[in-house]
Amino acid sequence: MIISRHIPIICLVLSLWCSSTSASSHMKFKQWFHAWHHDLLPSNWSTGQCKAVLDAYWTSNTSSFTWPCQGSLDCILGETSQSALQELSGSLVVLGLTPTLLSTLGPSLGESAMLSFQRPGLSLLLSLGAPAIWPPRILAYEDPLLVLEKSPLTSRFLGNLWPRGQRQHQRLISVLEYILALAAIGNVIYVSLELGWKSVLSWKCEWSFFPVAWTLVPAGIHILNALAFWLTPKCVMVVSNESSSRSPEGESSIALVGGGVEP
Repeated sequence: MIISRHIPIICLVLSLWCSSTSASSHMKFKQWFHAWHHDLLPSNWSTGQCKAVLDAYWTSNTSSFTWPCQGSLDCILGETSQSALQELSGSLVVLGLTPTLLSTLGPSLGESAMLSFQRPGLSLLLSLGAPAIWPPRILAYEDPLLVLEKSPLTSRFLGNLWPRGQRQHQRLISVLEYILALAAIGNVIYVSLELGWKSVLSWKCEWSFFPVAWTLVPAGIHILNALAFWLTPKCVMVVSNESSSRSPEGESSIALVGGGVEP
C-alpha cells in the first residue's frame, strides 16, 4: 500500500518536533528575542524586584508564590516602560496577521488532494511545511479536479521552461522538491519552538508547545482532505449538450487511474 511505504518518512518528520518540550518549560524568561532583551526590557530585571519570583519559577518553588510563572510575567511587564509595552501591542497585531499572509504561499486543499493521488509523500511533507491553510469562503466547495485545468500561459511558459529534451532530469527535480519540503518543515518547527520558548501565552504561561501544535493543525486538515478525495470515485464524467473546449463532441471526461509511484 502506498501509505505504508511512507511510514518511515512520517516517523522522521514527527521525530523532528516531538522533543522534550515539557522538560524545557522552565526555559521561559531565560531566552529572549535579541531586540527585546537589549532594548525594551529593563536591564536590572534579573537582579531587582523580579529576582525572587523568577527564582521560584525556575526552581519550581510554589511555597512562596502560588503561580510563579504568572507572577514573573506580571513583574517583568510592571518593570517595562510604557513605550515598550506599546511596541509589544503592535507586534501582537503583526503576529496575528502573519499566519494568514503565509497561508497564501502554501498549497490549497484542492492542490494537496490532487497531489496526494500520485505523490502522497510529497503532499504530506508540503502540508507539514505549510504553517497555515488558505481559508476559502465559508461552505464553498473547492473541486480538486480544477487543478488539472491549464491556464492560458501554462503550456507556453512551462513548455519553454522544461523542454522535452530535459525531462530525463525529473528524478533530480524530485529529489530537490523533497529537500526543499524538508527544509520548509525544519524552518517551521524551529521557528515554532523558538516562539514557544521566547514568548508567553497569557492564559497558560507554562506551556511552550502551542505554536508547534498550531503549525501541525494544517497537516491534519490536509490529510483528512486527501483521504476524502481518495475515497471518491476515480472517474468523473461530465456530459454537456453544448460544445466543449476540451472535446468537440460535447463530452468531457477525466479519468484518474490508481495512485502512481512517485518518481
